[in-house]
Amino acid sequence: MGILIDHSKKALLKPEVAARKCLATPLSKVLITQPWLGELCFVIGGGPSLSGFNWSALKGFNVIGTNKSFLFYPADINYSMDYNFFDLVQNAAADPKHPYHQHHLVWKDYKGLKVFLRRSANLRFAKDIYYVEALKDRAISQDVANGIWSGNNTGCGAVMLAVALGATKIGLLGFDFRIEGKQTHFHDGYYYQKPDALQKNLPKFCECLDSLAPLLESAGVEVINLSPSSELKNYPKSSFEDFVAKGNSLYRRLEPPNVDPKVFIIGGGPSVKMVDLRGLSDLNTIVVNCAVFDVPNPKCFVTKDYTFLLKVPKILDKMGGQKSKMKEKWNSIWKVFVACFAHGYLKEVSDVITDVRFGLKYNLLGINEIIRTEKEEGIGRDPGEFCAGLDSGFSALQYAISQGYREIYLLGFDFNTSFGNHYHSWYSSDPAFQKKLESYFECYRRAFSIINTWPDVKVYSCSPISRLNTIIPSVEFSKVISSK
Repeated sequence: MGILIDHSKKALLKPEVAARKCLATPLSKVLITQPWLGELCFVIGGGPSLSGFNWSALKGFNVIGTNKSFLFYPADINYSMDYNFFDLVQNAAADPKHPYHQHHLVWKDYKGLKVFLRRSANLRFAKDIYYVEALKDRAISQDVANGIWSGNNTGCGAVMLAVALGATKIGLLGFDFRIEGKQTHFHDGYYYQKPDALQKNLPKFCECLDSLAPLLESAGVEVINLSPSSELKNYPKSSFEDFVAKGNSLYRRLEPPNVDPKVFIIGGGPSVKMVDLRGLSDLNTIVVNCAVFDVPNPKCFVTKDYTFLLKVPKILDKMGGQKSKMKEKWNSIWKVFVACFAHGYLKEVSDVITDVRFGLKYNLLGINEIIRTEKEEGIGRDPGEFCAGLDSGFSALQYAISQGYREIYLLGFDFNTSFGNHYHSWYSSDPAFQKKLESYFECYRRAFSIINTWPDVKVYSCSPISRLNTIIPSVEFSKVISSK
């Protein structure tokens, strides 16, 4: 675990400690740009209104905790700009005799990203800390690589961090800015913080966040105050339950198989350009990689390609006048990532998936569902038998089957480069693509030798140029759509 060192206080440090270098990592080095693009996020403050809160209700949502909230809920990120707090949990409380030693043990086991605001290059952190630079100008940042304007309190900075991560709907929990009797926080507070001094500062903290309301609104960010007793004036209020109910409507999921037994899976082959995709708008549709931007109203996105997730912000930036619409489409879809551990280059340590070949830590904060499997070859009928295959299209097919779909239509699964490698131009040319395609096709051929023995599962090819037409039945896309 690392030690927070403020080199402006060298005289108070042992020489060997003061000489240490900053081993922390900029947050932008481990997160893709705007991982929560257009998504809902909760920010946990410290107000007394959170006493007795049902923390399990946050499971599955994007969450930023602040300061001591890590003791109550393992948020994706725990953010602070309080140097005393970090010195306490990181350093002083490491002593087993320290009254806050239990805090240190929980902090050491915390699996989220420990993020600290760096207001000066003189501040030094250890390697398990991530930092975001402080901006001097009061402005909205939409990229953590550029830093954030933090305001005068940790809660304000956490909101600005959520915005920089791409969140466009933010629920404030425990942003009370008031003391209830003798209770300053929902936890036991901070021994170095006197109640009288806090009471004097709370109005300033509240005013700082309230003053950001017009700026946040102009940036398209909706902030909702979920505290039943709060001094904030400029943000609409809601109950937690109503906020969650409305937030869930952001995602469109597949209809259950017993409601709509058909599902279409759209890949990236040239045949996608040969049909009118508009007929899919009211149907169950799983899209693979770039197809998410071209299929109308897709319900589910599947990939096993982490590099594609890294490309999404860059692709959106090139959308021109369609960027806003495409962002909304990307944000409203249920996103599934398949992590295949079959070859040993993917490892998961402390809930973080890492490609050890490149030391690349996967940031999957914006993903709704992560499927982990050690199986690549074969095909399974149930989630526990999930086989990833060699490409994202295969993972999408396996996902549809594992979800209970028994009537599946494939488009863009061509394995035929006579009309080009893909229907789009988002990928750079790959000299080895043809060789990869042959491996992919063989993987499908082996899987269909199993699927074709299942009398209740029917998979059809809707591509007139697909090599799969020699293995499974082919149907005309327009006729399937017209019979919906």
